[in-house]
This record gives sequence, C-alpha cells and structure tokens, in this order.
Amino acid sequence: MRCSMLTARSHEKPEKRTIDRSELAKMVMKLFAHWELSTGDQLALLGLSTDNRAALTRYRKGTPLAQSRDLLDRVYQARHTESMGYI
Repeated sequence: MRCSMLTARSHEKPEKRTIDRSELAKMVMKLFAHWELSTGDQLALLGLSTDNRAALTRYRKGTPLAQSRDLLDRVYQARHTESMGYI
C-alpha cells in the first residue's frame, strides 16, 4: 500500500506558483526605499530608461510589473540580494 501511495504522488502534477506582479512591484519599491536608492539607481536596476520616472510612481501604487523576463529577473535578483543580507 505504501508503494502505491508513492507511485500515485509521483504522477501528480506539481502546483504552479502564480506571480502577483502587482505585489512584486510594491515590494521592490519598498525595498528600494529601504536601500535609500536614488531615482536613477532604481530605474537602472529595473533596466528602465532614466526618462521613465513615471514607471516608479505607477509601481509604488501597485501597477503590475510588465510581463518581461528581464524585468522579473531583475526584481528577483534584488529580492535575493536582500534576503541573503548583501545590502
């Protein structure tokens, strides 16, 4: 019986984690504030143009991050940096 339970579990599909890009946006903006980064540094870390200051305001208000692999990778790298205590 135990073996059949293991087999059944191995065939189950893993749960997909959904990404709430709105929550990520607010989180990364709080992180940048905690780090006391300049506007230019925030834009650079997100890979955005220095002329795109409005994006930071939108992200602070919870506008979802763009569905961009590059942008999401940058946000996850910032989160990892904080969680590892590098800053």
